[in-house]
Amino acid sequence: MPLLLSTNGATSIPKSPFYTIPTTVVRGGGVAIFVPSDVESFEVNDVALCNTRSEQVWCNVKVNEELILVGCVYRPPYADCELNLEINKSIGFATHLRSSAPPKSLLVAGDFNFPDINWKYEGGFCTNKGRPSSLEFLNTMSKNFLTQHVFDPTFKHNILDLVVTNDPARVFRITHDPPLGSTDKDCLHATLTWSYELRSQLPSQPTSSQRQVLSLGNYNLFSEHFHEGSKLLDNDVNIAFNQVVESYNHASSVVMPTRRFSTHKRPCPKWSNDKIKHLTKSKYKLYRLVRSAPLNPELRAAYTMVCKQFKSAVRQSISKFEESIVRAFKSQPKLLFNYINSQKQC
Repeated sequence: MPLLLSTNGATSIPKSPFYTIPTTVVRGGGVAIFVPSDVESFEVNDVALCNTRSEQVWCNVKVNEELILVGCVYRPPYADCELNLEINKSIGFATHLRSSAPPKSLLVAGDFNFPDINWKYEGGFCTNKGRPSSLEFLNTMSKNFLTQHVFDPTFKHNILDLVVTNDPARVFRITHDPPLGSTDKDCLHATLTWSYELRSQLPSQPTSSQRQVLSLGNYNLFSEHFHEGSKLLDNDVNIAFNQVVESYNHASSVVMPTRRFSTHKRPCPKWSNDKIKHLTKSKYKLYRLVRSAPLNPELRAAYTMVCKQFKSAVRQSISKFEESIVRAFKSQPKLLFNYINSQKQC
């Protein structure tokens, strides 16, 4: 179960530091964390995380003055009670280590092999009574206030590979890609790709930015430029991949028009109220979940319903606010003119 970290979306394995342990499993198993060379990292050597029978490797990653405790775990499907206890204790200790000075974020990924756990955006629950090991793992997740982000099957009809964090807003846009390699029966785990949001202080953003307008692109010309630039590819897979990405970016820059968008934050409108603020938070919470599982129909239905409630509440609030301005026009005419001028600035 390799875990590849990247700062630019590259999927090739970098020639850079990696952390691993020798595997003792005959079939399956193996954990490793690959870190880009331009990212500062160091292995965690705490006895509670390293001196165990279970296959797990941990490291600290530092990005923009932000520390992230990253773990990669493999739990074999035939794990005994002692092995399950070690994994649960490691996750609990990592959560405790996260809150110690200096504070860190937590990201754990791996093949946990719990086929009887169904994962929904509300959390995990076992089919039927559930195995004791599965119930103990769910209890560990709940006790340490952790969130699991994978909601679609990763091996046949089961969700065996998990991505766990201490913050539900950190991971988004999880995609299931084809497996790495092949076997006689083609029974392999899907490759998971996701984005991780940093909370560290980023450089000051410009007041405006250039963006491509995809709806106005000339896609026939794009195909010509892209195929022309992809004819002569290197035999090395990693070099060929970079050549394809460069050809794609060049074709996009030629045929896609750009438009400048303002990045200024607008002030809170005067017609806003507590109900709209509550619906905004609910809408944003569901939006984060939909980003994690864009193909989940239940999440999309819940998000659509909240969006309709939000639009209805906004229309009612604006109507009441404008009605109050009209009623107060005779005594306070400036209110109407100020409101009209503010609408012109939108």
